[in-house]
Amino acid sequence: MKNIFSFFVCLLIVHYSVAQTYSLAPSSGQNGFVVFDSRNTNSLPQDKNMGFYGDFKTNVTDGLNDGGTYNGLLTFRQYGINTDFSGGLSHQLGFTDNNNIWIRSGSYSTWGSWYEIWSSENLNKANYINKENQNYYQANTWIQFNGNNYGLYFPNSGSGVHLAPNSISSYGSFEIDGSKNGYTGILFGSTNTETTPNVMFDENGNGGVDYQGNIWGFYYDLTNNYLAIGGTNNAATGSLYAGGAIFNNNVLIGKTSQTNTSYKLDVNGNIRANQVTVNATGADYVFDPNYKLSSLDSLNNYIRLHHHLPGIPSAKEMQKSGMNVGVTETVLLKKIEELTLYVVKLQKEVEELKAEKR
Repeated sequence: MKNIFSFFVCLLIVHYSVAQTYSLAPSSGQNGFVVFDSRNTNSLPQDKNMGFYGDFKTNVTDGLNDGGTYNGLLTFRQYGINTDFSGGLSHQLGFTDNNNIWIRSGSYSTWGSWYEIWSSENLNKANYINKENQNYYQANTWIQFNGNNYGLYFPNSGSGVHLAPNSISSYGSFEIDGSKNGYTGILFGSTNTETTPNVMFDENGNGGVDYQGNIWGFYYDLTNNYLAIGGTNNAATGSLYAGGAIFNNNVLIGKTSQTNTSYKLDVNGNIRANQVTVNATGADYVFDPNYKLSSLDSLNNYIRLHHHLPGIPSAKEMQKSGMNVGVTETVLLKKIEELTLYVVKLQKEVEELKAEKR
């Protein structure tokens, strides 16, 4: 508004100065600015020498088709005569009947296009920009359009801009911020602080969606290379956190850390499946003719001493370290095959005893 006001003050000063220079008296007896009725002549830039000129034109003549039939034309050539444009272009202001102002420039025999620099819409008091002194999170600059206020907040630190949705006292729902509440970058929110932004992107390329408390609906961190879904923004480097599961080379379900990182799948809870396939080597070597089967006496002594079968971990070890399903299945198969050999051997001895009694 100040710039437009200054512009018209300058026009008035120029108007007065030119009027005094020409000292032409209209019918009212007062000094005035001469306006020529050249309605049907489209003067070229080189047709008017250095100075100010006023003309009355039809819209068709100078191509200023912006409401009504006629327009007022103010020509200013700052330097030169005829084709000497070494001091710059010639300029024209066009005033139309619908209160708009247009400008164009040219040289020699060619005028440039018209550009609107003032619109009558600017006179509508329902549309304007103003400054408002509000609290830190509220708008200190606002735009009123069609009776509605749209607030902008520019922090004194120059760290960003906040956009309020519908009034100068509303809190911002969109922010481009340098640093506030630990976040930097672009934030979308609906509260008066950015501790719970709906969407956040920072200058490092990190970002998240729907932050509630200390949990993100979705959060990615390019700095530490992890992705969290329904979790915190401090997951392990290079991991994917989804609900209660963490994927980081190893998969953790129902827990956030491992005592033994050699396990690729670590579950704190029950597992149910229709089928589980485990790689195993088998124990067919037990039936090899050269396999040395322990005697029953030796087996009995081991059991009495250790209270479990040879090659089988004790209950205490299983409780502490769990058991390897593949290895355990192979060992159990070995024991079954050894048991089969014991039974076959005993059957043979029984048959021999029966034969002796006959």
